[in-house]
Amino acid sequence: MTAHHRFSISFLLLTALAGLFWSCDDGSNGNGSLDTDPLVAGDNEFLSANPNYNPGDVYTDSDSDGDSDSDGDSDSDADSDGDAEREIEEADIVQIVDETLFALSEYRGLVAIDISNPASLRVIGRYQTQGVPFEMYVRDGFVLPIFSSFWQYRFNEETFEYDDNTTSLLLAVDARDPAAMEEVGRFELPGVISDSRVVGDVLYAVTFEDGYCWNCNEMPRTVVSSLNISALTNVQVVDQLAFDATGYWGGRRSIEVNNQRMYVSGENYTGDSETSHSTIQVVDISDPGGDLVEGATIDVAGQITNRWQMNEYNGILRVISQPGWGNVTTPRVETFEVQSAESVVPLGSLSMTLPEPESLMSVRFDADRGYAVTFENTDPLFVIDLSDPANPAQVGELEIPGWLYHMEPRGDRLYAIGYDDQSSTSMAVSLFDVSDPANPTQLERVNFGPEWGHMPEDQDRIHKAFRIFDEEGLIVMPFSGWSSNAAGYRKGYHSGIQLIDFTADDLTLRAVVPHKGEARRAFFHDGNLIAMSDERVEAYNIADRDDPRLLSGVKLARWVYRTVPAGDYVAELVGDWWTREARLEIHSIDDPDSFEPVGILDLSSLRPEEA
Repeated sequence: MTAHHRFSISFLLLTALAGLFWSCDDGSNGNGSLDTDPLVAGDNEFLSANPNYNPGDVYTDSDSDGDSDSDGDSDSDADSDGDAEREIEEADIVQIVDETLFALSEYRGLVAIDISNPASLRVIGRYQTQGVPFEMYVRDGFVLPIFSSFWQYRFNEETFEYDDNTTSLLLAVDARDPAAMEEVGRFELPGVISDSRVVGDVLYAVTFEDGYCWNCNEMPRTVVSSLNISALTNVQVVDQLAFDATGYWGGRRSIEVNNQRMYVSGENYTGDSETSHSTIQVVDISDPGGDLVEGATIDVAGQITNRWQMNEYNGILRVISQPGWGNVTTPRVETFEVQSAESVVPLGSLSMTLPEPESLMSVRFDADRGYAVTFENTDPLFVIDLSDPANPAQVGELEIPGWLYHMEPRGDRLYAIGYDDQSSTSMAVSLFDVSDPANPTQLERVNFGPEWGHMPEDQDRIHKAFRIFDEEGLIVMPFSGWSSNAAGYRKGYHSGIQLIDFTADDLTLRAVVPHKGEARRAFFHDGNLIAMSDERVEAYNIADRDDPRLLSGVKLARWVYRTVPAGDYVAELVGDWWTREARLEIHSIDDPDSFEPVGILDLSSLRPEEA
């Protein structure tokens, strides 16, 4: 088999299933965006006006106070026990250092792109791997990408045969010269990566072993690993803790982190729909060197399906969960006094009052507030008063159409991304006035996208796609999905970045920035919008938000259906069944995987029309 044939086969096999940053930049610039000083409405103090992103060279969720979320909830209170120096960082699939964008693509691995000239983006380096990228960190010129489904060919000493095995993997890549990136370390993380954080000089990774993965425990368990990254040429595993799964079924865990403690939890079913509950495992991560200490195990009434349901604030852990399995019951609010990682004492609880039993859909905390949304055609938004932790109180509710997937508090305003209703998956961004917790009101809702739209990330990571740029007065939301024809069949594929102007009282739908592939991220750089999917990165001028203008772009990947060598060149038949594109590309036989072809012939007109 020739090299270019091996490449084509490998390239197609690398396609796999699809991994923070959102911004509340500082200050109002007179365009109606929200002020970033802490807001107070009556007796209600909010933390969500504090910015979590300082414009600079590197995208990170850490701010100068060590808080990593703007609302002071998940991954907040980082310095509540002292040690403000240990800032918290979250990984993402994109990171910017100076004028270089590092992008993790499902199809291309790690790619470095020069974005110094938005009118001429160009690839300046690539580090190819065979794993499925999850997310990455960048520090001092080194990239720390994390991969799941990392395939390796290993000798099985029990069967005396070679097996294909998959695991999760952390790499340390020297990217100080992006054109010559070099691996300087790798660390296996058996199982499936759930999430990670960097706190100070320690990277914490949480993985789930289902009992069948390579080199995993025979029984399902969750493993927390710590790696010291203070010396990036010599990253070392410091410690590990393993926690056996309970119940009949479990999966990847969600985590809430501050610089003293990590809370680890997830779905956990015992088989009894009436008593099925979850546990939250506390891990003491206060040691700056990375030593882990097993803390308390907390029983909570219901299921934890995402990170936003757990939150520590001022020494109080607050949890909103959904008890039961199969039979829908009412969500439960629970509070706990965190005396230390080893001692967490129950304080209060509240069984929420619902118009009818419904499933819990999304949760968010903001200082002494909690917000919860349930799932039905017409869903209530509930406001929970947590100012007296021993006596949580349900103080207000609002019926809204559709349901909310994720909420972003901004003081006495609440912005949310969700779906319009159950009969359609058309997306919607909503704005709520929550200044009076007893009477929340919906100020505005705008719908966008095709009938069958879907989010680019799960609930643990959707805040990295749904971005609120306070200084710009702009919300951006990547999306993709299908429209249907009169017969109800899928007709057209759509993908792009929806632009939405916002003020404290209004939302205005602006243009969709078209973006091929499944749009996953959008952010500003030097005044221009950079959009990314696993297939491409593009720069747009959006000075006119009703008429975005493409400046330039680079393709990260292409679907190659067939290759034919021809002398010093290789002809590749390239297509995309989503966008109906088809073309013939010619590449040098010495570099069939090049980013830019020698020649292109558009064949799209030869494809048959869809029914």
